[in-house]
Amino acid sequence: MMLFKPALSYYLFSSHRRGRGIHNPSARQLIREVFNDRTKYDAYDLMHHARKKYLRSKEKIRVLDLGAGSRKQKNADTRKVRDIARFSSGNPKYHCLLYRMVSFYRPAVMVEAGTSLGLGTLALALGNPQGKVYTIEGDPSSAALAEKLFKQHNLSNITLLTGSFSKMFPQVFARTNQAGFVFLDGHHEEKATLENFETLLPHLSDKSVLVVDDIHWSQEMLRAWNTIRQHSSVRLTIDIFRMGLVFFNPDLPRQTLKIRF
Repeated sequence: MMLFKPALSYYLFSSHRRGRGIHNPSARQLIREVFNDRTKYDAYDLMHHARKKYLRSKEKIRVLDLGAGSRKQKNADTRKVRDIARFSSGNPKYHCLLYRMVSFYRPAVMVEAGTSLGLGTLALALGNPQGKVYTIEGDPSSAALAEKLFKQHNLSNITLLTGSFSKMFPQVFARTNQAGFVFLDGHHEEKATLENFETLLPHLSDKSVLVVDDIHWSQEMLRAWNTIRQHSSVRLTIDIFRMGLVFFNPDLPRQTLKIRF
């Protein structure tokens, strides 16, 4: 369950989902062409079936959780795969949004911190098949399932690294210096989130897009989000409640938007 007061504030003060009243041209284009794109892409079926298969699974795995854990399964060493798919892998509509964003921006290099079962990774890889996805997962059991998923769908543009973000980020950026798109979805604690943000910053360009998941997951994550959006390198942030979108282009006016999604 998300924090009540931020949730109420979001629904009272967020701007119209169609972009009416938004004067920032870049934000308005994103809202109209990406947020409100109702096209039924073929990739959605693939993503849907992958999630459905996990939801039907009777398998249990031992989980090594290096982050803040799960609200629904606190301190559980063994979890059902279907419960991970239901509670920890995100709402499918946000995976579809990731797919559309990557299709829109066409980043050559994408980095995901928090693979889980690989459903978000699938969205990134399918969104730009010509791009390269580096994804990091701390739990070996979840990583093994994700790797199996990627092989089943012959997704050769994904490289999965297993280990903590702090240890794996240097390995990623030893292979590629910059990332055009980053999905930060793991270790939901203020200190770790801000440390990951600072680690990523030197590898983000003016054109890069950073997506921070679960920004209203806890007071810690809300503080981390507010620190990120006020950073001197950040120009535009868009709060869609579940996620925060961060843009660094110095040509953009400094602005924080809350958009109903």
